[in-house]
Formats: sequence, structure tokens, C-alpha cells
Amino acid sequence: MNFTVSNKEYLKKVLGHILAKYREKSIVNISFEEVKKTKTKKQLGFIFGGIIKALISYFNSLGYDYDTNIIKYWLYYSCGVYDEKQAPDGSIIYMPVTLSQMDIKQASDFINRVIYFIDTTPILKGDKDNRGFCLTPDLRYCWTRHVSGFEINEALEEKKPQYDESYLRYQRRKNCIYCGGLGNEVHHIKRGSGLGRKNPDWFTIPLCERCHKLLHDEIGEAEFLRGLSGVLNGLDIKEFCALCYKRFKLHLE
Repeated sequence: MNFTVSNKEYLKKVLGHILAKYREKSIVNISFEEVKKTKTKKQLGFIFGGIIKALISYFNSLGYDYDTNIIKYWLYYSCGVYDEKQAPDGSIIYMPVTLSQMDIKQASDFINRVIYFIDTTPILKGDKDNRGFCLTPDLRYCWTRHVSGFEINEALEEKKPQYDESYLRYQRRKNCIYCGGLGNEVHHIKRGSGLGRKNPDWFTIPLCERCHKLLHDEIGEAEFLRGLSGVLNGLDIKEFCALCYKRFKLHLE
């Protein structure tokens, strides 16, 4: 029987675990699940193009006339992968690798770094005169379309604190996950929390005041979460929040 494997490191872990259990004469339960199809290079290209267009529109609103190439290479030089090339005089030149030249993992990691760069670069932060640059939820959370079952389980099983004020501060700085507008509030997911008990700080989503009010006073949490299906891309809300927190701890977002 032949098997096709897409994650060699994960396979090594699984086989190592099975071998250890076999030596202990323990029972091993094996189950199979359908793996979500990873994003193609073409899809990642569309996401990168969407981010570039959004940045151009933002800078235009501030009176700056930047074209596609300037924004594209700004992101490549700030977040990209570099190739070492030897110049005629023997010196080494570091050339940014374009998205079309990257493999699928490099391209996916590059998009993640671009999103983190947008969140942290001072030039895109707002002030009293402008709200700053806002990524729409479908672009900000594009990574939800290509997470593996291994990543999900790892994020869920990882030990997380009940309280993390640094994460709540980070969440309040993000744009609203529902409408993409300027956010400054955090909603603790109520599901499974029980009477008088609040879920941990990692089990939260960033919202603006208007959408937070919509959730509590008009449609309720269950209906509100159904409205996030385009952002969650099949993930359960607990899986999504666990992955967001893991990315925060790894400084990927």
C-alpha cells in the first residue's frame, strides 16, 4: 500500500509516537481526517495583490502617490526572502526573491510576515488626525484557509494562561474582526464558560464598540459567530482563538 505524505516532520513525530507505544505494549488508536487543501501560489498572489492595493489606497488618501512596484518592493525588502548573488567585482548582493520564485511554504510565511509588518510598522499606525491603515478581516485572517490539523491540535493542547493582559492590549489595538473598522474592545467568548465564569483571555476576539453592542444587544453570540464564517474558513471559534494566541506568542501576527 502506498501513502502520500505532505508533512515529513509531522510523520516522523507520529511514527515515533507509535513506536514508543508499541515498545510499551500500549494500545495506539489511529484515525484519519481529510486535510484542508493548502493555498495555491495563485491564491497567495491574489492576497498579496489585495494587500498592495489596500496600501496604495491608504497612502493616496494621505496625499502620497506610490505605484504598485514601490509598495511591492517595500514589502519584499522588509519581509521577504533573499538570494545571495555574486556581482562582477566579487562582492555579494542580496536580492529579494519575488512571490513567483518562492515555494508554497516560503510564500505562505512571507504573507504572514507582511501582515505582522503591517501591524507593527510605525508609518502605518494612526494618530489624532488619521485612523491608520486597516486590513480587511478576509486579508488579515487569510491564514485560516491553510492551517493543518497538526497546527490546530498543537495550539489547542498547548498550555495557556487564564489571564494575559498583554494579549488583551494587543487585541484592543487590532481592527474589528467583524466589520474591519477601528477596534478598541475585546469580547470574551461566552460558549462553555458557565454561569458567572469567564473564559480565559486567549479565548477572545477584537471588536469595535458598534459590533460589540450588536453582539450583546441584538443578535447574540451564536448568530454573530455564524457571521464570521468567511473569516474562520471552517475553523471552530475555539480553534481559531487558540491559533491566534499561538501566533501572538510566536510574534507571527
